[in-house]
Amino acid sequence: MKWYPIGEFAAKTGVTPDFVKYHEKNGTLQPKITENGYRYYTAVRVSNVSECLKLKNMGFSGREIRELTSGTDYAQTIELFNSRRTDIERRIRYLQGLLEYTDEMNDTCDAYSNTAWHIRQFEDFYFLMQTRNFLFDGIGDQRILKEWQEWQPIVRATARVDGRKELPAVIDWGVSVPGDFARKQGLTLKDPVEHIPAGRYLEYFDRRAIPYDQNNDDHEEVRDTMFANVGKILEKHNFKVTGPSFFIVQTKLFEDGQRYTYQKIRVPIE
Repeated sequence: MKWYPIGEFAAKTGVTPDFVKYHEKNGTLQPKITENGYRYYTAVRVSNVSECLKLKNMGFSGREIRELTSGTDYAQTIELFNSRRTDIERRIRYLQGLLEYTDEMNDTCDAYSNTAWHIRQFEDFYFLMQTRNFLFDGIGDQRILKEWQEWQPIVRATARVDGRKELPAVIDWGVSVPGDFARKQGLTLKDPVEHIPAGRYLEYFDRRAIPYDQNNDDHEEVRDTMFANVGKILEKHNFKVTGPSFFIVQTKLFEDGQRYTYQKIRVPIE
């Protein structure tokens, strides 16, 4: 029987020496160790490497891999595999969401170029506020925020702003997530998370160069600037606004020396 040094064995089995060492320490791969400490493996261990890779790619930890390869029967193995099912399903939904987000980026390219708008019924979503008028004081829940941010870009940076000038400007920055996705993924939706019901919105595809001014704390001016483009449409068509608008950020870019924001402005109307 031929024995191969760890480097050659790892190369021939398509893994790294560190991978081999890790699963050796884990008890899954057993080498022959010479008196001078060199490790050698036979080709018999190829199937062991494949098994470790399979279980690793399924999301099992090193401890679980050791258990599965050295201390379970078939029924117990099935039980452990089933325990991964929920996580796999969650991952599939997330990846599907990433595909939909990429398709959305492609589909809205012309809309941003032409500052398009339309009126449609939108499904419900959830909103988690991080700041109010650019202050963190007493706002948000860091544990929920951290959980939600694992699901970006399906979870998106979002501002809630009331564009009605007879009201004092209140600008709430946070993140939002589609309701159906949030419920299927089992995201935390308790207080302070807010549920925004389905409704009729004017949606405007807004591409704007924004001056980077960290010192501007005039909330009225900031609000008016945010509504500069969509406000003209609201005024021209005399749409009746029924509540705060949501600015859902698609992406931020630096183009031609300017900072641009691409966002969907959704204004609730009758």
